[in-house]
Amino acid sequence: MSKTAPLENLATLAKAGVPLLHVCDKRDPWFNDQTKVVEQRYNELGGQITVVINEDDARYSLASADQSRVLDFIVGEAK
Repeated sequence: MSKTAPLENLATLAKAGVPLLHVCDKRDPWFNDQTKVVEQRYNELGGQITVVINEDDARYSLASADQSRVLDFIVGEAK
C-alpha cells in the first residue's frame, strides 16, 4: 500500500502512457471533487483519460453507461 494519495501518482501513469478509463454516475457525491479533478490533472500531464458519465441509474453505472465508448476504449487499447 502506498502512503501517497492516488491523485499524486498520476504523473507516473501519464509519463508511462497509461490510458485511463473511468465510468461513473453524475450523481456520485465524488463526481466533482474526484472525477473532474483526476480528468483535469491527467489531461494537464499529457495523459489520455476517457470519462464515461452515466446519467440514468446510479445503482448500475456500468450496465447503463454508454457501452460503445467503453468498448471503443478497450478495443482501441488492444491494438
